[in-house]
Amino acid sequence: MKSLDNNIALKASAGNEQLANQLLQLFIEQSATYQNNIETSLKSEDLINLQKGFHKLHGAMKYIGAPVLLNLVEQVDGKIEQFEFSELERRCRQIFDEIEQIRALKHYF
Repeated sequence: MKSLDNNIALKASAGNEQLANQLLQLFIEQSATYQNNIETSLKSEDLINLQKGFHKLHGAMKYIGAPVLLNLVEQVDGKIEQFEFSELERRCRQIFDEIEQIRALKHYF
C-alpha cells in the first residue's frame, strides 16, 4: 500500500487538486509539532496527553489520503490503555517512520 493515495485525497477535497495539495502541505508543516507532542508524552509516560496527541494527529491526517498512516493511528487512537508501554513505543516508531515517508513525498500531483 502506498503512503499517499491521490484518489482518496481527491475524494476528500471534492476533486480539487489544489486543495488536496494544500491539505497535504498543511499536514507536513504541522506534523513535526504532532510528532514532538507525542514523543514528549511518550517519554514522560503521560498517557492522557499521549492520547490527546494521537487524537489530534488522527484528525489532522484524515483528509490527506494517507491510508497506511491512517491505519497505524487508528490502531492506537482511543486504545492507548490497552497497550504495554514497549508496544506503544514500537507503534510510535512505525507512525513516525510513515510520517517521514509522507514528508519525503511532499505533493500528490
